[in-house]
Amino acid sequence: MNISGIMQTVTLVIAALLPMVNGCGLVCDCFAIRGFTSRLFQISENTFYYNIGVMYAANCSDRNLSGVPYGLHDDVSTLFLDHNNLTHLSNNIFANKGLQKLDALYLNNNSISLIEEKAFFGLNGLQTLVLDGNKITTLPLNVFEPCEHLKYISMRGNNLILSDSIFHDKTKFLQTVMISHCNLRTLPKDFTSMQLSDLDISNNDLGDNIVLNFPVQSLKISNNNIIDLTKEGTKLSSLKILDLRGNTLIYKPDTTFQAPKLEILMLSSCNLTNDFNHLLKDATELKILELSNNNINEMKSSVISTLVNLEELHLQDNNIKILSPNILANNKMLIKVNLTGNPLNFPQDGTFLNSSSLKFLYMSYCNITKLTSESLENTHSIQILDIRYNYIEEIDECFHHLLHLERLFLDGNRIRTVNSEAFINNIHLVELTLSGNPLMIPSMEPFLHAPSLNVLALNFCNITYIPPNTFKNTPYLTSLSLCNNSIKTVDISVFQKINKLENLDLRGNPLICDSRMKQILSWCLKHGIEGHAICAVPKGDWKMLEHLHLDDNPVSFPESVSSIGKELEVQERKQNRIYTPQQPSSTMMYLLLIVGLIAGAVVGVILEIVISRRYRCFSLGRESLHEERLIRNDQ
Repeated sequence: MNISGIMQTVTLVIAALLPMVNGCGLVCDCFAIRGFTSRLFQISENTFYYNIGVMYAANCSDRNLSGVPYGLHDDVSTLFLDHNNLTHLSNNIFANKGLQKLDALYLNNNSISLIEEKAFFGLNGLQTLVLDGNKITTLPLNVFEPCEHLKYISMRGNNLILSDSIFHDKTKFLQTVMISHCNLRTLPKDFTSMQLSDLDISNNDLGDNIVLNFPVQSLKISNNNIIDLTKEGTKLSSLKILDLRGNTLIYKPDTTFQAPKLEILMLSSCNLTNDFNHLLKDATELKILELSNNNINEMKSSVISTLVNLEELHLQDNNIKILSPNILANNKMLIKVNLTGNPLNFPQDGTFLNSSSLKFLYMSYCNITKLTSESLENTHSIQILDIRYNYIEEIDECFHHLLHLERLFLDGNRIRTVNSEAFINNIHLVELTLSGNPLMIPSMEPFLHAPSLNVLALNFCNITYIPPNTFKNTPYLTSLSLCNNSIKTVDISVFQKINKLENLDLRGNPLICDSRMKQILSWCLKHGIEGHAICAVPKGDWKMLEHLHLDDNPVSFPESVSSIGKELEVQERKQNRIYTPQQPSSTMMYLLLIVGLIAGAVVGVILEIVISRRYRCFSLGRESLHEERLIRNDQ
């Protein structure tokens, strides 16, 4: 490491320690936000808005604390106490510390097992409470009564047994309750009367003990064993989102989802068979339907056609073999279909699907053997097409109708030849992946005519040689990957025709790093191109070529790879041109020692300042805040 590098390290250490002097001491990091009438915070999966002029937030996360620390600002509104060692929340624990102005409290990932009845006393303005990942089993009946404005509560990952009236009538503003992964066997009765927006009770053991009659907009109840849709009292009229994944559903031939407002329905891994179709009969407002990983082998046009607002259809990992070409003709809003992992009998002739609105189509692992110009003729709006890991052998004019195609994934097929004009009509194509195909690169003509292409991946394609004109008609490539082929050498003229190249990856090839490879390396460095390559001869990263003095003309190598390496080494040693790193001089060692002593002294001074000011920062903060308020009153 040189002197400048050492000084930079010292500077970074000092910069890291300075905030400790002006913060909340050595325990927490406090910061104030002034002068904002509206402040947006993105925390975890939730977004909070603060409409206050001055807000204090205290970050006490992961500080090995066993209790709520003293000395925090009275005006702290957001307190992070997560990832500590708290075990017990006693009565008035926050009020006694002067934290009555809290509106967000994070206590997740502690070891809390006991919460006393008045633990949250005085927190009338609390809106967000997170208790995930603790050891809570029971809660006092009125523990949340003081929190009149509570909107969001999460207790995921606790082994809970909840009483029937755990959420007091005063918590009338409550909108979101998260109690997944809690080993629940029953739910409080007041859940059926609470007007929630979001209820997450997934990954419990509720099974037959639950009736779907919650007046909520979003209900997540995945992985609860058995859900009986025929139970008396089942009511889904207010639901917009219903997640039933991972459950065994019980229903009758005439059972339907009586959910006129339902927009998102997730039924993955529910052991559904063909008789599920009637469940969707009355769900006419559906926008997203997820049916992956079931035993479905037929989708009825009469059912799908009624879902006129459908935008996404997920059918991956079923047993679907035949789809009627017109099954999606009536779904004018449909933009995404996923058929991955179905053994499709893809038509050898004729159109596969008629859907003018479809933009994203996924059909990997679908046993597709051939694509013709008619296969995708009536899906001309497709932007992303994924047909990886099928049995396609050649690419001709099958994509000519996809004028809006942007990304095409063809990895893992059996493609040997690609018509150079195959993508001439795809003027918006920016990414093409052909990795894992036994490609034959033409010796005289350009490989592809795709002037808009930015990203091209040709990994694991058994390529041994790249002719000079291979990328002539793809001048706007920014990323080219040729990893894990059988390329031994390549001429710089291959890449000089690519005007916009930013990333070149040649790793995994048995490269002979002679003067030609050094030319490519120098060209990459000169044009700011990020290049990656590992030499087989001599072994090592190709960047070592910067320090080797090779002739301008390519070296003539014998066939044996081992002898090539030896000849190169002998030749360089004879000319005494092998690069050897210089050992640090004694002067450099003394300089390093002096800089180290200076850095240690600076750190010691800063630590002394921190310790001396530890008990003064809060009083100063309060005095400045008091002065600010006096100024406002005077004004």
